Amino acid sequence: MNPFDGFSLSPNYCQVNALALAQVSKLAYEPRGIIERIAWAWKLDLQYYDQDDTQAIILENQDFLILAFRGTEVDPDDILTDLDFWKVSGPLGGKVHRGFRAALDDIWELPDGPFHHIDNMMRSREKKPIFITGHSLGAALATMASAALCEFSYFPQGVYTFGSPRVGDWRFAKALNHQIGHRFWRVENNNDIIPSLPPWFFGFRHPGQRVYLSTWGDIIHQPSWWYILRDRIRGRWRAISEPLTDG
Repeated sequence: MNPFDGFSLSPNYCQVNALALAQVSKLAYEPRGIIERIAWAWKLDLQYYDQDDTQAIILENQDFLILAFRGTEVDPDDILTDLDFWKVSGPLGGKVHRGFRAALDDIWELPDGPFHHIDNMMRSREKKPIFITGHSLGAALATMASAALCEFSYFPQGVYTFGSPRVGDWRFAKALNHQIGHRFWRVENNNDIIPSLPPWFFGFRHPGQRVYLSTWGDIIHQPSWWYILRDRIRGRWRAISEPLTDG
């Protein structure tokens, strides 16, 4: 089954889009050969990027373009990228996580990199809506890439991140929300620990609108802190016989 049957070009949250882009985020972890076969089965053209341990893919057809970043693997370089959370200047102002900024810079402006592919497309007569996605480290890079595109007034039609760590400070989050906060969807799964890193007391904040997956599998948009607290306690209690797995 093609996950893009029924894919919407609307900037509003769409469950079909969320599921399709979650599958693309998962696909970004696969070896290139598998990605090529699945892209062909989905009837999408593929661009593949791999530079200094940062991987990304572009999938596109005549209707849309999707940019997805691979997330953290069990690899020392990926882990060091996650841990390098000293703040440096980022797109749109404010400060961002140094490791995430460096990982995006590895591929962003290569002569045949994703920015130049998107830039050429946006300057042509065949402009397409852009969707950006990723999981974990890939979600952080998707957030950074969205901000980098906004600096050129290339506003993504939709950003869907899954289990994203925090990327920048409140100035960065505020600036990105001002540009595309109404079309930025940050999906979090109950007690997943990654969205709480780096800790808020280091000055990091999330942009976008939270889409929360509860202990019972409900999808809640912008839940209150009280709802999240109760639900996380329920999740911990249900997983009491399986230490550490709930996070």
